[in-house]
Amino acid sequence: MFSFDLGKEEFEKLVAGLEKPVIIQLLAKVDSARVRNLTPLQLYRTLKRIQDAGQQGTGKQETGKQGKGQGKARGADKDAGCPCYSYLLESVEKEKTKARYSFVGSDPDAVLTIKDREITVELLKRETSGLFEQVRREITEACEALEAEENTIRAAVPQGKDLFDALRLAFPTADGVGLLNAQRFDRQTFLGGAIGFTAYDAIYDSWLDTGKGFESDVPELQYLLVSKSFVFDHLTGDVYIALTPFVSPGSDPGALYGQAVSDAEKLYCLLDKAENSEENCMEEPGAILTDFPSAQVTGVKEAEKKEAEAKKEAEKEAEKEEADRARFEASVIQAKEHIFAGDIFQVVLSRKREFQLKESPFELYTRLRAINPSPYMYLFEFGDLAIVGASPETLLTVHERTVIINPIAGTCPRGKNGAEDEELALHMLGDEKERAEHVMLVDLGRNDVRMVAESGSVKVSDFMKVLKYSHVQHIESTVSGKLRPECDQFDAFRAVFPAGTLSGAPKIRAMEIIADLENSPRGVYGGGVGYYSWNGDADFAIVIRTVLVQGDRASVQAGAGIVADSDPAYEYRETERKMAAMLRAIEDGA
Repeated sequence: MFSFDLGKEEFEKLVAGLEKPVIIQLLAKVDSARVRNLTPLQLYRTLKRIQDAGQQGTGKQETGKQGKGQGKARGADKDAGCPCYSYLLESVEKEKTKARYSFVGSDPDAVLTIKDREITVELLKRETSGLFEQVRREITEACEALEAEENTIRAAVPQGKDLFDALRLAFPTADGVGLLNAQRFDRQTFLGGAIGFTAYDAIYDSWLDTGKGFESDVPELQYLLVSKSFVFDHLTGDVYIALTPFVSPGSDPGALYGQAVSDAEKLYCLLDKAENSEENCMEEPGAILTDFPSAQVTGVKEAEKKEAEAKKEAEKEAEKEEADRARFEASVIQAKEHIFAGDIFQVVLSRKREFQLKESPFELYTRLRAINPSPYMYLFEFGDLAIVGASPETLLTVHERTVIINPIAGTCPRGKNGAEDEELALHMLGDEKERAEHVMLVDLGRNDVRMVAESGSVKVSDFMKVLKYSHVQHIESTVSGKLRPECDQFDAFRAVFPAGTLSGAPKIRAMEIIADLENSPRGVYGGGVGYYSWNGDADFAIVIRTVLVQGDRASVQAGAGIVADSDPAYEYRETERKMAAMLRAIEDGA
């Protein structure tokens, strides 16, 4: 079975005589013999099957094509209960400094959304109403309330505050709620807190004076408030159940501990179901993704009609792509004019492609996972919106009040053998353009970290180190600094956001030029996905190599760093190359 790291008597002593609310961390290590072969992907699949079955039972499941093995249960209305929310943060590329832990969960306590300077918090679980009431108090005291229902808060972000200030209001441990029994691992870990995404378009509120010149249907921020999660340690092979119950003064400690044990037992049973599921015996996604029924053509005329329609659609798509190419290459020329005028040194311009999606986000994720394994693999299914990604790049980490970023600039393929691998890496390190761009991003990173770090604590380590991934090699450095006493994980995120590799240098002017030349929402692309833990830790990946799913539509976006000698046609091909893995994942499922 399992046991918490805190016994019932110890728990009751912690709770006794409380004058203020607290969060208590409970950690249970699962018997390794029970989960020896279980993977995060298998567990997530089981969680989603149970979640989807609950939605199907209401008769309100979303209609549309269902991929074999995974239904779509997103977008349920209130009569059918809450929309489905679940997450998988998985480390597939087992490079131990970046890919040690994976996190899996569903059934959050609440969901927080900020869009157009309105903050909405919706309670999803009545048994965690204490947490919700704490959040309600903080928000209503600081913001202008727009709506206050039993299970929903909606308020305007106050003048003089930005979106990160508003997010902090909904994070109890940032507002004086204590965290007790806060055991830590030797690096940042999600043991309860807020997990989700910050879209690139949050820059218009936090950094740019100009407002957005466009509408977007993607929130600037969306996070789940989570008190139950699974943790996989890939270095040791251990699996943990993490619970962080919210405890109010006057609560019955025995009942609270009993509820925690009951919750953990249910999670433990989920591990058993996932481990013993026949469909989970084979990890490779091809086993569950390729067995789609082929279309049945009933006659020659129907076949000819379908062929003509497909040809017409292909011609329309080709025309659209050619127009997109022309727009992008014209933007590159305009960006170079800014560089020659001395406005900027570099700017990252991006372009987007959209598709119809004929499968579930889970199926898309498993395919992308096989095609492009990465240290940061993620699948968020938040109601009607899903984010499927395979990012190689850290936005920031915070652990024990040390903030770390890892600028990446410089890419080359892997070699056929060790000797060729090293030859390609040395050639990349000797490329003056690659080195100059990398040094520029390291300098930019140091300036970002200095905004929140103690004087003299900012340092660069592992300068221009070559990291090897499944298909490519990158030049990477590490910039770190100790947070000043008045700064926290939210300040750290604001300081480094957006990453220089997705904006340019100088950063503010580059963002202004991006807003002018792209003149459309980036959405999650170029933002950050990850988590803020109750204990002050954080870990975020830059949103690249990612598919945004909205209903049956999918979009992919990629950018290229434009410098003085950039060739527009080459930079267009660069964006195509960066999109390749996602496009293949989508097209293989069509």
